[in-house]
Amino acid sequence: TIDLNGNELNPQYGYAQHTGTLLISEDSQFKVHNRWAYFHGGTINADADNTLFKIDHNFTMQTGSTFTAPRANGSFQIRGGFNNTGGTFHHNSGTLIMSTNNKWNAAAGAAIRVNGGPASTGKNFYNLTLNGKRHKTAYTDFEVENNLTINGNGKLKGNGKTITIKGNRGQQTKKNNMLHGNSTVVFDGSKAQTIK
Repeated sequence: TIDLNGNELNPQYGYAQHTGTLLISEDSQFKVHNRWAYFHGGTINADADNTLFKIDHNFTMQTGSTFTAPRANGSFQIRGGFNNTGGTFHHNSGTLIMSTNNKWNAAAGAAIRVNGGPASTGKNFYNLTLNGKRHKTAYTDFEVENNLTINGNGKLKGNGKTITIKGNRGQQTKKNNMLHGNSTVVFDGSKAQTIK
């Protein structure tokens, strides 16, 4: 187990984890600069106050890995795609912010891939905020248990998938920020929901 214990870990050339536990404890920061993070196995736990988990490229977790995101008073940011190809993702009632701009010029946009989702546990987002000028494309069905917000010039491409929103808002801050691509958007909240 590696416990950051209030300190920073800043890998400069990407990060890969195959086993063991990375504990991002209170006031700790994990930042991968200009590269990807691959979690092939093991546990990453950011369930503490005021934690930062930031990846400047793609975030990928595979079967055998477990990731617990920062709490609502922390920050979870990625500047590439979110790829869960079989891992267990605990959103921890926090917000994933996908901000895709010019970090990687070879790609036209970022993927949202959640194999096995939606599911009751281990697959869904809580809040999902999409920022930046590059598009995000759904490659699987996915569920947002609270709010989905789309900002900036980048669009969410539905790509024929089913996107479920259970919170009180599905919001786009600019006109036509959602390209349906024959997809289905399901508003499945327990109370009245707002579409903007």
